[in-house]
Amino acid sequence: MYDNPTGHTLIRGAMANLVGLFAPDDASKWPGVDFDDPLIQRDLASLKLPPSFRPH
Repeated sequence: MYDNPTGHTLIRGAMANLVGLFAPDDASKWPGVDFDDPLIQRDLASLKLPPSFRPH
């Protein structure tokens, strides 16, 4: 849950960007990411990353 006290949608807010900063201590214990999943594609598109940062 995120408390946004402004009452407005935060464009380019930190929530999605912080997810990209997380790295587990042992990546082998975490499931892989299916970059073809429509939800993952939607999340990546919302970040407006240049094509060079996309996994495909």
